[in-house]
Amino acid sequence: MSDPTPPAPEAPSPATDADRDADPRRGRWIRIATRLVLIVVILAAGAGVFGLLVSTGASTPRNPPGVEARRVVAFTLEPTTVRRPWRGYGTAEVVDSADVPARVTATVASIPPDIRDGRRVAAGETIVTLDADDFERTLASAASQLDDLRAQLERLDLERDRLARQVELETRDVEIMRREVARFTRLRDSKSANDQDVDESTRQEIAAEAQLSRTQESLDALPARRRSLEAQIAAQEQAVEQARIDLARTTIASPLDGIVEAVDVEVGEQVAVGQRVARIVGLSSMEVGLALPAAARGSVVVGDRAELTSVSDGQAWVGEVGRVSPRDDAETRTVTVYVDVDQPGADAAFGTRDGAGLLLPGVFVSGWATGEEQPGCWVVPRRSVREGRVMVVDSVDGQGVGLARSVPVDVAFTVSSASVPGMASSTGLADVEWVVVESVDGSLAQGVPVLVTPPTDLRDGSAVRPMSPTEANAATAESSKAMGASAEGGS
Repeated sequence: MSDPTPPAPEAPSPATDADRDADPRRGRWIRIATRLVLIVVILAAGAGVFGLLVSTGASTPRNPPGVEARRVVAFTLEPTTVRRPWRGYGTAEVVDSADVPARVTATVASIPPDIRDGRRVAAGETIVTLDADDFERTLASAASQLDDLRAQLERLDLERDRLARQVELETRDVEIMRREVARFTRLRDSKSANDQDVDESTRQEIAAEAQLSRTQESLDALPARRRSLEAQIAAQEQAVEQARIDLARTTIASPLDGIVEAVDVEVGEQVAVGQRVARIVGLSSMEVGLALPAAARGSVVVGDRAELTSVSDGQAWVGEVGRVSPRDDAETRTVTVYVDVDQPGADAAFGTRDGAGLLLPGVFVSGWATGEEQPGCWVVPRRSVREGRVMVVDSVDGQGVGLARSVPVDVAFTVSSASVPGMASSTGLADVEWVVVESVDGSLAQGVPVLVTPPTDLRDGSAVRPMSPTEANAATAESSKAMGASAEGGS
């Protein structure tokens, strides 16, 4: 028997029209469902990213529930009128000083033993004595010549009186002689006298008139001689006075109250006219030529306040601008203002403990000269500014809690406490260095609380509880008092 042949497979039956219509419809719904799923996924991812950004954003963090708001010290910002300070440097110099010169040429005879550098002297006190022998002899000779001239003037006055009397007598004698001539002339005419008698009387008249003329000439010459003698006497009186002055100049005295800065001569040394023998300085009036930026011209004027500080030891003085140089330094681009510092009683205090804070010649100082007033400035402590920003407190609620926010600022210039005297009392902050700031974004405003010393770890949006510096000081004092009481109780 042969193997049966396997049956042939059945051919697929042809698809109906209904099946062909159902396939495209299913594909379309699948595509629509896929798109919906993708949209939902994208929206969910966007919501997640948004939530992540909100949770990690720096601008609106919140303290976790149950965390207490951080206490910070803040003061209320107020617009303030300040006088802009300009900083410069200069060296202190004395206003009253004297390079005491020799006024005559002579040898140094003596120097008082207590005249040394640094000693206080009074005006008129002797500091050097010169040899006076030559000047005493000159004075004696000049005085003797003056006495002789005065004696000549007295003799001239006597001679004038004598000649005046002689003129009077000789005038009478001439008159008598004239009468005699007239008488002999009448007698000759009456034949009682001859011509010889007339001639003799005439000769006698002529002789009397000649004598009167000579005497009158001598008398008339006396005023000129007197004027000459008076001129000689005046000149000699000046010579005597000059001799006295030169003699007095052998004693060299201090022209002012002050301190001996230097004695330049020694006993036995020959000094010439004009040579300096000592230098005296008065410390009661000092002046500092302060070199300020040239832009300060017109801002700093005579009468403005200036604060000076020693560069070496930090001592401070207050002065007033007394004058301003009319010329700018082209190399340093500075203008020099001269600050006057008054130190009443400085000469007496020098060298004592009371004089420890005196401004002395040669001290190099830095200084602030305050210029014109500038109203509406924002003034904050320098320590409030960190990396060009200050922190303020926003949205303070009824519980005294607000949100910290940093504000970008530019520091315009530094001011001293003296330039803003009301800041310490109005803010409760003492011994603070102040700066004038300008808000970059314009968000600083009157009444905004500004943190005095913002903590380095404080972030924007953190909840804070601001308290004033006065409250902070009181709290610190109370805490210190409680700690002291606790320590006493434990002991």
